[in-house]
Amino acid sequence: MLAQGINVKSKTSKYSLVSEDKYEYEITVTKPPFYDESKKYKTLYYLDAWWLEDVVKGDYIILNRAGIVEDVILVGISVNGSYESFTKQRTRDYTPTPNNLDFPFLQTVESGSFLADATNSGKAEAFKLFLTDKVFPFILKAYAVDNDDRGLIGHSFGGLFGIYDAMDKEPLFSKYIIISPALWWNKSLLLYERIESKLKANTTKSNIFIGYGKSESVSIVIPTDRLYNYLRENKIAQKYRLEVYENDDHISILPKSIYDGIEHFYKK
Repeated sequence: MLAQGINVKSKTSKYSLVSEDKYEYEITVTKPPFYDESKKYKTLYYLDAWWLEDVVKGDYIILNRAGIVEDVILVGISVNGSYESFTKQRTRDYTPTPNNLDFPFLQTVESGSFLADATNSGKAEAFKLFLTDKVFPFILKAYAVDNDDRGLIGHSFGGLFGIYDAMDKEPLFSKYIIISPALWWNKSLLLYERIESKLKANTTKSNIFIGYGKSESVSIVIPTDRLYNYLRENKIAQKYRLEVYENDDHISILPKSIYDGIEHFYKK
């Protein structure tokens, strides 16, 4: 049975915020249909809003209208520009270490190709500061939110950032929907050792939902399986779940895993 008030639409607003490094970001905020300023809402942040806004909002709205999940404020973060701008932003902000791969890492963009190197990657710590100094205070001031209950959706490089933050001593979020994380970055092993050193030193309070597709490359599958097994064997995180999507690849996994992750964390 569909929830009452199905014809009430969620309202989305867009804002511009500038980081200390003078990078401009577009913040996309979607309120639940019956938003009430006297309440405190959980927030679900999602990276790559330039690309994922429609699918995140669509999955959430279906679940919420059907009365399956609770009311949540969605906050998308990305850039307002071209595909090339989007590609450069995510490569810069979501990678924890500067690129030191032995082979050129080229991404196809409008101008031809974008080469990720040590000068335009590895700024995850600066992006975390942007979140804590700019984004979180803005959302807290503008909306009725529970500042202690923040979730994150991250795919590929965004998933890499999510894992990096979740394993920190003081993670920025309490719930993580991690999709096909790019743990291969910088040969995987060196970064993974850095993550594991954090795991051994800290029992994270994070709850983690991880998904990947069986049709993805081994560079996604093997490191993700290794991470999950480490979490399971050492009982590091409070809660964790791995979903392997039998017939999906790096792209087709998105609507299914986002839907499942939202339902997993916000089911009534």
